[in-house]
Amino acid sequence: MLRRLSTTPMRPSNLLVAQLLITLVATVVATGLLVAVAHLVFGIPLPAHPLGFLVAIAAGTSAVFALGLVIAAVAPRARLRGVLAGEPDMEVVGEAGHGAEALARVAAQPVDVVLMDLRMPTMGGVEAIGAMRRVAPAVRVLVLTTFDTDRDVLPAIEAGATGYLLKDTPREELFRAVRAAAAGQPLLAPAVAASLLRRVRAPVDQPLSAREVEVLGLVARGGSNKEIARFLAVSEATVKTHLIHIFQKLGVADRTAAVTSALERGIIRLEGACGMDQ
Repeated sequence: MLRRLSTTPMRPSNLLVAQLLITLVATVVATGLLVAVAHLVFGIPLPAHPLGFLVAIAAGTSAVFALGLVIAAVAPRARLRGVLAGEPDMEVVGEAGHGAEALARVAAQPVDVVLMDLRMPTMGGVEAIGAMRRVAPAVRVLVLTTFDTDRDVLPAIEAGATGYLLKDTPREELFRAVRAAAAGQPLLAPAVAASLLRRVRAPVDQPLSAREVEVLGLVARGGSNKEIARFLAVSEATVKTHLIHIFQKLGVADRTAAVTSALERGIIRLEGACGMDQ
């Protein structure tokens, strides 16, 4: 005689748990495949932490992975860390007080983007960027500094920086720049981009003569044509001729623009300048 088997229906609570588990497993598998495809096809960097995408899912965010960031600056790193901590797809995995320390951080753990200041002790930003491009070419470097002159910008870009921002950049623009840098897309602060454009448009094969640099330095200190002529023991016409040549070589139209351009390029400096009456 065959007995009829009795079946006990699954409780609604158990059924809900089972459905959640199935959904979670499917989501994890799909996310892992998405990360792998994005890395292989589009070159998007893998998570700095092996379980980074799981953390993002558990936090209920839409982020697929967290970018591993290193902050290399003298100060204030704590404030920048706090700003970045609010983004679910970014994780500060290390800090450094100078370039050599940043290199050590990159060598010790997976890093996607380094936020690099320029003027630091032991090893400056430009030197660190060049070294990082040699030892860890996959790591992107986003310069974050207060200096926007040509003598700061150009060496950093030539060394291999992916982007260049100033420290007063709004946070949303900073977040966008970090994500762009991680994807290998260059992004420059507007003031930096304008400076580079001026440099490209200006003649590069006509350096200022020593006398022209001297005249421009006196202009920067507030000297009039008459005062400069008296100080140099030349005629006012000679000073005007020097200024015309300076304007042509720098690609500018007036005295103020000439001084600004020369300061940005490092042609003249005002530190420790003496007046013409000394």
